[in-house]
Amino acid sequence: MSERSETISRLRSEFNARTSYITAKLGVLVPSKIRALRLKSNMPRQRDLAIEADMQQSRISMFETPGAANVTLETLAKLAAAFKVGLKVEFVPFSEMLRWENSYSQDAFDVTRIDNDFEFISSEAEEAAHTIVVRGGLNQTPNVSASITTLNFSGGRVAQHEQDADIAVLAPKAEIEAMSQPQRQMAAAGGEW
Repeated sequence: MSERSETISRLRSEFNARTSYITAKLGVLVPSKIRALRLKSNMPRQRDLAIEADMQQSRISMFETPGAANVTLETLAKLAAAFKVGLKVEFVPFSEMLRWENSYSQDAFDVTRIDNDFEFISSEAEEAAHTIVVRGGLNQTPNVSASITTLNFSGGRVAQHEQDADIAVLAPKAEIEAMSQPQRQMAAAGGEW
């Protein structure tokens, strides 16, 4: 049996092997991401980040050293806030974790800061968008997973699912709520509302 096959067999059957594998990957990649964000921020020195995150410089050094510290979610949230970025923690398949490790580059890694996150800023400034799906005249909350073709018109956007006949109408919530059922159907058909 090859070394890879033995590793996969252990990961499939042993809780401790899975825990060690996950801990090892996180223990290398998370510190590298913290360092990359710091070096690409306006806080290139550990001391600057420590002040911004309300921590000691020695803790920042530990967090950037692979395997040196167990970083809590609270600490990651403080670091994300100091970097002005969001934080997402996900449970993923092992294959995705392996791809994450193999494709990661500290030099290429960067995250858009909130001041330059125009998608976030514009959605905050505008009224929340709302989506309806028109199915034979019924309005339902969409579960959009299919690829879509988008048509822009009259202040709203219509997205037609290629895999089925459903139509998603994307527009400001107040505008959709003000539409009558026939207007919604016309909008879904690509007409003006």
